[in-house]
Amino acid sequence: MNADHAKDRIQELIRASRQRAMRETLAAIVVIAVAIYLTGTTPVFSVAYFGCMILIYACSHIISKVREYKLPQDNLVTHPVTNRGFWRGTYQEQAALLSRVPLWYLAPLFVGISLYFAPTASDMGIGTGTEQTKIFSEIIGFLAIETVLLIVFASIMKLNHKAARELRDEAQALLAE
Repeated sequence: MNADHAKDRIQELIRASRQRAMRETLAAIVVIAVAIYLTGTTPVFSVAYFGCMILIYACSHIISKVREYKLPQDNLVTHPVTNRGFWRGTYQEQAALLSRVPLWYLAPLFVGISLYFAPTASDMGIGTGTEQTKIFSEIIGFLAIETVLLIVFASIMKLNHKAARELRDEAQALLAE
């Protein structure tokens, strides 16, 4: 990899990290706003309420994580392309962030969303005499939501693992020089 090509790839890494931070921050702010609204419409200390609280925490954590790993625009000024060790480490750090997406990003969101939509005894009409039909429909609805979540989150996980692999390959290319 020649110096110009390396500089272009590093600029792309910086740009991508900054765009990811902006995109994820905006998405998290929207989810926080929706979760705050939903806390006002659910009974306090209900399962759905705790799901909203977890979503608020998870999105706050996502914002802090992506901002922590956002690369400064002037990184190429303070660390020239010839500083291969720094840039290898930077690529590996970004790859590690993407590899751990299931833990710091997807798992808390999955738990929060699942709790919000989880059917409770009162939702299912237990004790009202119409239990069988209501229980069946609530459980089927919940399982449908969980299935969609799992498909979406598995896709996100796959994309992030692919991106992490590509970043590790870039780090190896820098190491080869």
